Amino acid sequence: DFAANGYDIQHTLGVILNSEAYRLPATSWDGQNRRSYVFNGPSVRRLTAEQFRDAVCFVSGAWVGKASATIAATRTAQPDLGPRAWSLVRDPLTVALGRPNRDQINSQRPSAATTLQGLELTNGATLAHLLKAGAKELVDQQKDQPDRLVQTVYQRAFSRDPNESELRIAQEMLGEPIQQEGVEDLLWITAMSPEFQLVY
Repeated sequence: DFAANGYDIQHTLGVILNSEAYRLPATSWDGQNRRSYVFNGPSVRRLTAEQFRDAVCFVSGAWVGKASATIAATRTAQPDLGPRAWSLVRDPLTVALGRPNRDQINSQRPSAATTLQGLELTNGATLAHLLKAGAKELVDQQKDQPDRLVQTVYQRAFSRDPNESELRIAQEMLGEPIQQEGVEDLLWITAMSPEFQLVY
């Protein structure tokens, strides 16, 4: 279809987005490696280590880390994005979440959570540093607008506004005036949400 329509990417995107397969609900992974498998929907999967780190940085607006000199020199400028996780040296967070060594070839990463992941996500220094930098960035930008801060976090993390209950709980968490520790807690709770970590 792509070649038949003159390699028109817009047409191909339209076909994909309007296809029945694209709108199917998510299914389990069971049986996808069998010869008799029939596609009946995408499988639910967790964000990769690099996707998770980038998503946390995107939600807060604080891109922590420095890309290698060769990557930084060749990279096209994107003012809203800092160094992406793939361009950084592996840190304890991405290692715990399954980022492989560069010399290893992996066609599939395990999606089941491990004890090491749980420990790193609950009290790991790398995630704590990302959340602290992110909270500072958000407080500096919106210290007098708690509703706007919560709305920004929800729109960036979930592509939606918070409902009344979520907004009320988040406002209580932020404090009056807004406390950086409260914003760190909001970012951590957001990052731990299945709605944030899982791709349907």
